[in-house]
Parts: sequence; C-alpha cells; structure tokens
Amino acid sequence: MAGRTFGGSRRLPVSFGQAKTGLQAERSEFIDRAWTPATRDELHEALDDLSRRPEPDLTGAIQHAMAALECVASDTYGNPKATLGDIIKRYPDLPTNATRRRSRQSLGVRL
Repeated sequence: MAGRTFGGSRRLPVSFGQAKTGLQAERSEFIDRAWTPATRDELHEALDDLSRRPEPDLTGAIQHAMAALECVASDTYGNPKATLGDIIKRYPDLPTNATRRRSRQSLGVRL
C-alpha cells in the first residue's frame, strides 16, 4: 500500500494521484528555494516539457535543462552574461575539459 510519513513513523495511505500531486508540490518547492529565478524558470519549463501528454517534448526538455545548467554555471563562476561555452573555454581544468584532453591524448589526437 502506498503511504506517506508525516512527522513520525506512521504511514497514511494515499492514492497515486495524491502522491503525484504531493511530489509535484515538493519538487516545485525545492526548485523555488534552491535556485535563482532564471534557473528556476528553466527547470520548471524542462519539467513541464517532460510532462506534456500524450507525447513529452524531449527536445524542449533538453534545451531548458541545458539553459538551467548554463544559469547555474554562470552564477557559480560569477559572470551572469557568460554562456556555457564561454565558461568551458575560460576554465580549462573543469572535469569536462580534463576528460576531453585525456581522451584525445589516449587516442593520439594532437592537442
């Protein structure tokens, strides 16, 4: 039986619809508290695209998720106008760049 814990160890039965609504509310609350407005908007758009029925908009979800990543990266590295490409170029020691460098070296590609 599906259930949810409130305050203690007692589990109260909930329907699938109630559980889904509760999860959506928790997801929204987490996003609203954890991120900047631009990041939050992009994450909500990505999740909305995944929730579209009868077919999710996967391309839109990926685009919005990458835009959210760009927002986080630009905030993290202190340049709100920077694109994700700018940040990757400016910080060559980021894990993605180091991995790419090692991959090219192992394949014998000149850097």
